[in-house]
Amino acid sequence: MQLITNVTSKVGNFVDENKAEFNAECQSIRTKYDLKLEYDGRDVFVAFPLYNEHEIEITKMCQLILGLFHKQSNFKQLLFKEFSSLRCKKKIEYIFFEVNGVTICAHKDSNPYELMRDYFRELGYVVFDNDTECDIEERSVKLLKLYSFIYGLFLQEINKSNLKSKKKHIFFLSKEEEQEYNNKRFKEYLRDFELDNESSDESKQLLILLKKQLLH
Repeated sequence: MQLITNVTSKVGNFVDENKAEFNAECQSIRTKYDLKLEYDGRDVFVAFPLYNEHEIEITKMCQLILGLFHKQSNFKQLLFKEFSSLRCKKKIEYIFFEVNGVTICAHKDSNPYELMRDYFRELGYVVFDNDTECDIEERSVKLLKLYSFIYGLFLQEINKSNLKSKKKHIFFLSKEEEQEYNNKRFKEYLRDFELDNESSDESKQLLILLKKQLLH
């Protein structure tokens, strides 16, 4: 698949001469985005707007960004024209792009799927080598369901004598302090928690992953 991202410049008045805005399109993956960018003569920084995680495809974003490096893309030509006032030899070494607070560094030989995995790792998701975006999201949904199930059991048992006694003489100065204490107790509960034998092998593997995620 040819990842070629072409751009058109958006007309705008920017106070900072190092800023511009482009419309970008990668036809091979049918993806379009507005790019708000800064350029210093060597590296490009792109800030995507904040998105609901369920409304975006990170893999396609990464592919679109990498398509800007392609020799058939018009990006360099328009970028250098847009920033013609810069008094330096202009080139592109890296494109840094930010999505939902996570900054990713790409160069022309980057793998879009590995960039996508790095994004999810930064957000604390469980990510395996060769995971697709769909794999990561589906696993996350299952882990959340398991977490909710275990936390529900924890709340049911929290007032039993063996747990209640641990809180008997503790005074909390704030809701945050109490929440921190309860989180600690939940981790202690999770550390010893096991599923019944009737549970599926997948559920047991998810429990191992959940413990690794929350206890380490």
